[in-house]
Amino acid sequence: MKLAVVSGASSGIGEACARLFVKHGYHVILLARSESKLNKIVAELVDLGFQASYEALDGADHMAIKEMAKRVLSRYGLPEVFVHAAGAGTWQFIEEAELGAAGQLMAAPYYSAFNLTQVFMAACLARRSGHHIFVGSPASIAPWPGATGYVAARFALRGLNEALNQDLAGTGVHASHIVFGKVSSAYFLHNPGSEEVIPAANRFAPTLTPEKCALLILKLVNRPKREVIYPWVIRLSFSFPWLIRWLGRKTGRRHQ
Repeated sequence: MKLAVVSGASSGIGEACARLFVKHGYHVILLARSESKLNKIVAELVDLGFQASYEALDGADHMAIKEMAKRVLSRYGLPEVFVHAAGAGTWQFIEEAELGAAGQLMAAPYYSAFNLTQVFMAACLARRSGHHIFVGSPASIAPWPGATGYVAARFALRGLNEALNQDLAGTGVHASHIVFGKVSSAYFLHNPGSEEVIPAANRFAPTLTPEKCALLILKLVNRPKREVIYPWVIRLSFSFPWLIRWLGRKTGRRHQ
């Protein structure tokens, strides 16, 4: 049976990926911090006859990730697919954030993705296969004002993918960065005011469901690419990142 690991699997795109991948013959190992949410999702999938299990942990805790990798390798073997969908963080100017917020903002997505990639990479290289897919943000291509730490963390994630693509050339192991426009999730409910500062290109693009994002991620598994941007409106706008940056500065909260 094919094996996949999905981080950030307790909600949103990560949960949608877990639910889709099991239907396509994968045993999915769900990772997130909330054990109660993971337990509920896995119990539901198992009741439906699918193969799923979970590990409740903080992806930024490198020792917890190391121990998790040992358990996965001994119980199930080496996964073929790794979907790095963990992400969080509020949109704030740097002076608005609490001191120490940088570590919290980098924890997910960057530290989580780095740690999870690191603990399995040697085995992937030895087998000469494996695919790491990093779910990123438009902020990593054309940042907008008022989300300083969030933008920096997303740039770090994109940088990780770029570095891995250099490192992994010719090894049989793949790394991909996939960027979506606005996704219908609970993020904006938990971060009031954020929706108002979304760049114009995102506002005109259709809002994607987590399920649609999961379908595109599964497609990427079957046809690896260095980077995918969806939908086309977002991809087209990023052909002119200087324009997006200029418009962002004109509409940013400092200028309202």
